[in-house]
Amino acid sequence: MEAETKQIYQKLAQLGNPQLNFGLLASLDKKLHKKPNELGLLTLQLELFKKAGLLDEAFVSQQRIDALSGKSTSDKITKAALSISSTIKYFNLSDIKSNDFTPAPLVVIDNFLSSNLVPELLSHTIEHEKKFRMANVGSNNPEYISDRRLTHVCFEMGAFKAYFLDYIIDNLIHFKTLLNIPDFNLDKIEIKITNHLNGGFFQPHADNKAMFGDSKRVVSWLYYFHQNPKAFEGGELLAFDSNIDLQEYNAYKFTKIDPINNRLVVFPSCFYHAVTPTLLADNQFSNGRMAVAGHIRFT
Repeated sequence: MEAETKQIYQKLAQLGNPQLNFGLLASLDKKLHKKPNELGLLTLQLELFKKAGLLDEAFVSQQRIDALSGKSTSDKITKAALSISSTIKYFNLSDIKSNDFTPAPLVVIDNFLSSNLVPELLSHTIEHEKKFRMANVGSNNPEYISDRRLTHVCFEMGAFKAYFLDYIIDNLIHFKTLLNIPDFNLDKIEIKITNHLNGGFFQPHADNKAMFGDSKRVVSWLYYFHQNPKAFEGGELLAFDSNIDLQEYNAYKFTKIDPINNRLVVFPSCFYHAVTPTLLADNQFSNGRMAVAGHIRFT
């Protein structure tokens, strides 16, 4: 990893430092005790929850802000969420902009697969270790660039391919609703297994430069799985507040999503995101940060 990339991640690590954000949250709690319905303080609290990766707290905070603001959840959104999962958390804060940067819309589902399927997927991945190669960057003319991405990838999905594709297709209409994505005609779904070993990362990037841009990617999704107990540290997904029109992101404002075992994450492809470096002491393939990753493309 070159010096410039290291500096990017050092800054992001400082901004997402748990001790820093927990300290700020503790200080904020004192102010909220005196002014519990102060929207400015609650919005700041929500931002800190997101940056610290406290998604349960962030989801509750978002609901509270909506209620105090008089913003009611539409029946359409409620129905979409209930249709997908009872454990769903969804974030769509397009009305809370900062300097024209919009928080990345997200759908997060924990305990996604039944308990018996997770070890089967893990065994399948380990058995196909020799079919993994270094991943390229880019969708139309992909190339390998070691300082932008260090990810091992394999396209051998076996029976799991149909399982994930069927689920995504069956629930696509609900994901569109929750992520505020206009309707589109489905072309195909890209799907692969990735593994981040020691030092693995992916620099800040967008999978498309517009909602319906040249790469044809509209929706991006990730499903995390790994050994228990977890052998690695890091590897978090950072979903940045983005200005899609200017193709820029705000490096100071993001939602951190930990790669928790059996967690599915879905977001619009045009929002900038990154994967923080993975630390894996033994650097064993079987202990890596694994994910099923995919993109939904439009015609």
